[in-house]
Amino acid sequence: MTVTPDEIKAYPPDTGRALRLAAALVLCVVPAAAFGQVSVNCPDDQCTHVVSVYKGEGGLIAEADGADMVTFLSSCGGVHISGELTPNDDGVVSMLFDTDNGLACDADGGSFELGPVKDGGWFWITDDRNSAVGVLVDMDVLDNPTTEPTDAGMSVETTAGKGAVLLKEASTGRIGILQTILPEMETAQATTRKCGYSGTGTAGDPFKRVASECALGDGGAILIATTTDPITGETVRIPDGGTVTRPAGSGTIAVLVDVWGNGSGHFGSAFRHAAFGWPEVGLSEGEIGLSGGTVIRNQTHFSGVGWREKYGEGPQPDTPRGVSTPVNARYRQYDISKHTASCDRDADPPVNHPLKVTAQAFMSSSEQTQVTPPIVGEPVSGSSSLRVATMSFTIVCPP
Repeated sequence: MTVTPDEIKAYPPDTGRALRLAAALVLCVVPAAAFGQVSVNCPDDQCTHVVSVYKGEGGLIAEADGADMVTFLSSCGGVHISGELTPNDDGVVSMLFDTDNGLACDADGGSFELGPVKDGGWFWITDDRNSAVGVLVDMDVLDNPTTEPTDAGMSVETTAGKGAVLLKEASTGRIGILQTILPEMETAQATTRKCGYSGTGTAGDPFKRVASECALGDGGAILIATTTDPITGETVRIPDGGTVTRPAGSGTIAVLVDVWGNGSGHFGSAFRHAAFGWPEVGLSEGEIGLSGGTVIRNQTHFSGVGWREKYGEGPQPDTPRGVSTPVNARYRQYDISKHTASCDRDADPPVNHPLKVTAQAFMSSSEQTQVTPPIVGEPVSGSSSLRVATMSFTIVCPP
């Protein structure tokens, strides 16, 4: 049979607002006995989305995807109904599933396909107590893995759909639609290596610059502070916010601070060391200026750095109690010695005054370009250089 109503009026539930659509709808009803004579499949280039739960009465609304007509196919209990909808001036189509147009589905396993429409279309199913709303599901994701809803036992009835289930609370009759196709993470693509260096520095695997087909970083820099373990003689890194114990005797503890890349991806110019700015190479190869150490750290940390420090934590700067900073053009050195006005456990009462040291590194615009991408920083009032990195450590009294 053929039905051609002049107008379809779709009323989404509980909105109090009618969506009117002037459309020409041609319904073709095909019983199960006619399967061998009439195709009941919706062409892939036409039907792009499905009503995930097609059960009872309801309706849908969607935006056509560049087509003059939107095709639909309803399958319910062996009866298949196909037709076309004409989009309105805004490109929107809407329709009802009800007993008047024969699209209400009382059988289990019903399906409703339509398209071409854009993502964002939605539908509703109406029951005795309320209506449930769901999204139209793109047919391309129907083969994605689904998740089983947590079993609520006899208190909730479930009806399986396509990528969703219809839930009905037994005690109240209220219904809801729960999607079972969850968002998937995009397939990880081959990760581009960071710009920087390759190799381990051995004769068979020398350091090589990685400056092409690589990911550049953000141009950030960091400060790294190290000292020497007095027992083992090994280089020890002092973390930002860490502590250094002031010597109790006549000796001096040297803390060295220098500037490195933040590891996000950079490379130096051709005449520099291949691992220029990468601390995992420079720090592992030995300390600067100490007997038995190598000079690779001197070759790989950033140069052309200006320094400024603040002593203390309050708004008023403290004095550098027992701390001196020998002049050095390539890094900052803090020589820490005994200071009885800060630490004296034999005094009455005992004296215990820690001292916080905040180191700041600055670079001029010409020095920022010693690597690619250039080192970034923040402007400082009264200075032509940029502050590129800051760190602090606290000098504490010996136990």
